Amino acid sequence: MTITVHVGINQRFYLWVISYGDGIELLSPVKTRSEYLAEVRKMLGAYPEFNVK
Repeated sequence: MTITVHVGINQRFYLWVISYGDGIELLSPVKTRSEYLAEVRKMLGAYPEFNVK
């Protein structure tokens, strides 16, 4: 299922998206997808034993 929403992109948006865990994929815009990935990587940085790239 694909759902389109119009939202402001900020920290609250990323928290909303991450609350869905692996049950959601951010498809576009590409810049927002990339920024979201950067946020997820920052969180994973707290767990260096997993060394995710």
